[in-house]
Amino acid sequence: MEFRIRAKDLARAESLLTLAGADAVALGDASETPLLEPAPGTTPLWPTIAIRALFSSTAAAQTVADAMPKDLIVGGDSVCFELSDADWIDGLRQKPSKQIIGKRLVLLSAEEDAPAGRVPVRLRMGLAFGTGTHPTTRLCLSWLDANVTNATSVIDFGCGSGVLAIAALRLGASRAWAVDIEQQALAATDDNARLNDVSNRIWIGVPEQLADVCADILIANILARTVQDLSRQFQELVAPGGRILLSGILDEQVDDVQLSFSGGFDSFEKEYLDGWVALSARKS
Repeated sequence: MEFRIRAKDLARAESLLTLAGADAVALGDASETPLLEPAPGTTPLWPTIAIRALFSSTAAAQTVADAMPKDLIVGGDSVCFELSDADWIDGLRQKPSKQIIGKRLVLLSAEEDAPAGRVPVRLRMGLAFGTGTHPTTRLCLSWLDANVTNATSVIDFGCGSGVLAIAALRLGASRAWAVDIEQQALAATDDNARLNDVSNRIWIGVPEQLADVCADILIANILARTVQDLSRQFQELVAPGGRILLSGILDEQVDDVQLSFSGGFDSFEKEYLDGWVALSARKS
């Protein structure tokens, strides 16, 4: 079944569908943009959300549709339709899958068991970019796996689901600041931080509330244009001798991004994956 709701009613709708026995719930905006991995660096706050719930039979879905409160649904009634087996399986798979990252990390859902010898980072699906499957996120996670040591402090600017800040903490970082302009991202980060038992070491908030801090590592997995606009602020947030990690960048954008940081950092190192680039450098 599928229907539209207002963003403020999302928690209520999800709770009702879960209680009604939905096997899976998928979210999108009114134009059917998938939520699992939106465009790099974006965490959309949709005023109207298309919500699709999977049930074991059309009859079960129709029963739930008839019982849904009318004040919850925007623009008419809910719609019920049958799915092929392939579409059904795809719907059930819309959650983080187990992913081995580098030499230490593993990303997995809340219910999965971690392989022996791996540092687990558990994620729930949420209204935020960052399940670890997108190349820009994987580039950042691989870099963190290789570079985070005990007592490292980290700022994750544009945190999305919080996966990067949480991964850093799980790898031994002493403190993290997770920053985003979207309330949905902050809520997802808070939920994932509690899931990974790192809430006591992470600050979560909007840029305007970020204290006057300097971190050993600043990560920004956001759009290249935004990185350039924030380059001066980023330089101030990195401690002397600290590192910056920038992702969400296409190959043709590398030169412009590097130029915006000229004078403040040493030469950038580059890592490539599926047409995307991660840039890292040490503060001069």
